[in-house]
Amino acid sequence: MNDKTNKKDKYYIYILYLAIVWLLIFSFFTNTQILYADEIDTKEQELTEIQRMIQEQRANAKKLEYEKTKALKNKQKTQKELSQTQTKIKQLNITENNLKKSLDLSKNLLNQTNEVISDNQSLCNKTLLYLLLSDQAQTKLKQDSNDAYQLNLILQNIINEINKLETKKSLISQEKTRKEQEINHTLNITHTERNKLNNFSKTIKKLDTDISKFEKQRKKYLEKSKELERDALALQDLIDFLKQQAKRYKESFDFTGEYQWPLDGKILRHFGPHRHEKYDILTISNGVDIEAPLDKDIQAFADGEVVFSDWFTGAGKMIIIDHKNGFHTVYSYNNTLLVSKGDTIKKGQTIAKAGKTGSVTEPCLHFEIRRSGVPVNPMQFKN
Repeated sequence: MNDKTNKKDKYYIYILYLAIVWLLIFSFFTNTQILYADEIDTKEQELTEIQRMIQEQRANAKKLEYEKTKALKNKQKTQKELSQTQTKIKQLNITENNLKKSLDLSKNLLNQTNEVISDNQSLCNKTLLYLLLSDQAQTKLKQDSNDAYQLNLILQNIINEINKLETKKSLISQEKTRKEQEINHTLNITHTERNKLNNFSKTIKKLDTDISKFEKQRKKYLEKSKELERDALALQDLIDFLKQQAKRYKESFDFTGEYQWPLDGKILRHFGPHRHEKYDILTISNGVDIEAPLDKDIQAFADGEVVFSDWFTGAGKMIIIDHKNGFHTVYSYNNTLLVSKGDTIKKGQTIAKAGKTGSVTEPCLHFEIRRSGVPVNPMQFKN
């Protein structure tokens, strides 16, 4: 009886043990699937954001292309107006030269007329004198003389000629004044047209600058769009991989609270998409930039092993630490590296001195946290 009871008890214990094992296995895979589901949702959200940014970059590029086309049309219009103004200025110069020649002729004619009038006035004075002498001789000699009569006729003709010349002089003077006014008017118009010509030249120069600027910015938008498209494809591949691996074992990604922020300082650049101030384009930051005095100590985020410690294009002097739990941390722009590849690192250990190597212009630390190689927002781990 006791043997039967013991066998029965062992049988129940064995069944219970199997149930507990299956329960643990089921719980493990359920939690793993939930973990992957959460990660997939996060990556899908990132993919959606990148796709939205791609559309925005394309829209910006299209807008710049429109602005460029508009500037080209304005340039063509301005060049046409410039050409017309140049032609008009040439015509005005010809008109001005012709008027000046005509004015010179009028001045010469006026001078000649004045000389003739002066000669006639001199002749008139002499004739008048002869006439007076003739009258005196006739009175003294008490005889008739035909000289006075002839002199009187000559004097009258001279006076008539002087009157004609004075009329001609008046007309020439009026013509001279009119031509001088025309020349002044032409000069004023020419001055105005030259100002227009100068403004057109400045406008064309500015349009050329704008066109060049639009083209450069458009290329930057397109290049950034292509980069984002490549990032989106890579992210899509990662999502597909995560979906395929959803039932496989993964590391815990758990620091169990044992981590430390590498540097105290102002956040200069946040994680995720942001707009570049200089080029007015959207880019994605895989980490955060933390303000730091030159040679400030940089501390390890958590325990781990150095897997990279060297110069890296764009990032300057960079360190990557593998924390052996699925997480890696990245430290860039350093001035001095204090650890080497293969070193075992403890949380809070000084691993580098802050600097501005790479693509930055002021000392700071670029800090990233990567989960299975995928960047996550470091701010969620800040104490």
